[in-house]
Amino acid sequence: MEPVIPPGAVAVLVHTFPLHSATFIAGEVRELERQGLAPALVAIRAPRPAEAPAAMDDLRRRTRYLLPIGPVALVRAHAGALARQPRGYLRALRAALWRGRLPARHRLRTLLHFGEAVALRPILADIGCRHLHVHALSGAATIAMLLGEMGGPSYSLTAHGSDIFVEKVLLREKIAGSRFTRVGTRFNRDHLVRVHGADPGRIHVMPFGVDVEAFRPPEGEAAAAADGTIRLVSVGRLVWQKAHRLLLGACARLRRQGIALRLTIIGEGEERAALEALRGRLGLDDVVDLPGAAPEAGVAAALGRSDLFVLASVSEGFGLVLLEAMACGLPVVAPALHGLPDVVADGVEGRLFAPGAEEDLAAAIAGLAADPELRRRLGAAGRRRVVESCRLQERVAGFARLLRATVGAP
Repeated sequence: MEPVIPPGAVAVLVHTFPLHSATFIAGEVRELERQGLAPALVAIRAPRPAEAPAAMDDLRRRTRYLLPIGPVALVRAHAGALARQPRGYLRALRAALWRGRLPARHRLRTLLHFGEAVALRPILADIGCRHLHVHALSGAATIAMLLGEMGGPSYSLTAHGSDIFVEKVLLREKIAGSRFTRVGTRFNRDHLVRVHGADPGRIHVMPFGVDVEAFRPPEGEAAAAADGTIRLVSVGRLVWQKAHRLLLGACARLRRQGIALRLTIIGEGEERAALEALRGRLGLDDVVDLPGAAPEAGVAAALGRSDLFVLASVSEGFGLVLLEAMACGLPVVAPALHGLPDVVADGVEGRLFAPGAEEDLAAAIAGLAADPELRRRLGAAGRRRVVESCRLQERVAGFARLLRATVGAP
């Protein structure tokens, strides 16, 4: 019999929430609630107004935020922690000061996280939190690790993907201190075990799921563009990991080959100015749209208007957006990178290309652009796979069982 977990006993910690890029977390929280687990929501900071999707307003109102915190409140939190649990406080401070071999800038960052961990503890106590589940392996995971040094609560981790390969601060230590770490692919599990010495018994491969009702093919047969233009779509933050510059280069190459195309890149981020400038230099202003971030419904609508989904990333651990595109009946093009071949089988649901290779990416797109029947067949296979084995409800059910077993364990 599964243990009964009271509301708030499990808290979900995210650095910034909610965001357009956090629709996966929002969908998972809602599904956990439908399945009888009521996690509290905690974030280090609130999003700026432009970053917060209106569809997640209910989650934003329920989220407890650590920042901003005034100096008086911060000093009071530290004085109280030192007075009540001096050993735990000093143990966590020692870990922040000395654990791992860190350059000065990362050590300073870890000390700042120590300050945040001490301030977060009263919030978690007020919620009644017994276990903290942290999304991503970066700063919020450091905070959870330092809380553990102070005596709790226990914590677990979800590695979203590229954080496995990008995060450099105390990654081994954060994983070692967690009750479990959830990853999306076997490749990611094997990497954590091989490179970071993780205990394979505490690394759980639990692929992420998709709401197949929110992401589904458009009603009726999708109409092709009247002029034969191939409509490409990509979804992802405008950051270097997503390699949108590579995608623009591939599109310029395809145009020189006489292929008519239109590309929409949905997302926002620090690379916008550079991408807009590159778009102009490549003569793509008339065929590449950068409309910004979009809510889940807007992403689903854009997928439904497209012929082909393209992911060009140079660092990507899972690529949930690939499953969303497949759920919409789109064939996908993706790099044969890290765990992505576990998500997309080459020639079955889409095409894989050599990571970072512009010519190979262009060739994969060109091959599908020239063959509508192949696109239809791959898209149907992708939809079938997601419906049969990647439904959000089933994937969250396994995660909920793991959380219940962890929190209910003596």
